[in-house]
Amino acid sequence: LALCTDRHAGCHLYFTTGQRPSALPSDPLTRKAVRGAQEQEQRNRTHYRDRSHFYQNSIQRLSRQIQNALLVYPQPMKVPARMGLLSPALIWRAVRLNDERIFTDIFQNEEPDFSVDLLLDASASRLQSQEIIAAQAYVIAQSLKSCQIPVQVSSFLSLRGHTIIRRFCGYSEADRQDRIFDYFAAGWNRDGLALRGCRHLMEDSPSKKRLLILLTDASPNDDRRIPPDLENGFFTGRDYSGDAGVEDTAAEVRLLK
Repeated sequence: LALCTDRHAGCHLYFTTGQRPSALPSDPLTRKAVRGAQEQEQRNRTHYRDRSHFYQNSIQRLSRQIQNALLVYPQPMKVPARMGLLSPALIWRAVRLNDERIFTDIFQNEEPDFSVDLLLDASASRLQSQEIIAAQAYVIAQSLKSCQIPVQVSSFLSLRGHTIIRRFCGYSEADRQDRIFDYFAAGWNRDGLALRGCRHLMEDSPSKKRLLILLTDASPNDDRRIPPDLENGFFTGRDYSGDAGVEDTAAEVRLLK
């Protein structure tokens, strides 16, 4: 409720890890969707397996590129030292603890100091690209993993007023990245609300700096309209598509930054 406000009033956010029921649901439409997701998972895995040589080479190349970037742009780190720049906040340690390390020194840290969130558009407009999107996401996640960069992978779609964010693997679940092949597209995409939900997930990041990569066709479209906004001169609701959808998504990107 805290996130489904203003332009997204009346909508809902649903977070899931995609755990499957022990038995198929009784509702025929839901049962059909579950079976469709299972079949798509097999297609995703088959696509990757049949082209494993190409994708493994892609992981190796991307990993090297990331590692080279980390070496070229090391991050400065401040540490206590016996000489350097005097740190007033540490002076008490010299008086009370006889600690001479009341200065700060800076050295270049070559270890990653950021995390990455990979968010996949899983709306129906991606139906013809599901296998490729799953493989691309897996390549990116595996490359980041090899460089010891925490990565979290999720997808989003909208159904019946609910924006569903499915987390395939969290920052500390690198061994579960193969769940990315569960990727399945359906429904609509309310990109702005999905970004709000992703911001909520990113609060669990172990790093102070956080990077979000969004794989999408950049065409937000949802069946739930934007409510009237009297303050900005919109006296009736608007479709969540076209310019209105893009403007809402851009506003959420700015807030996320």
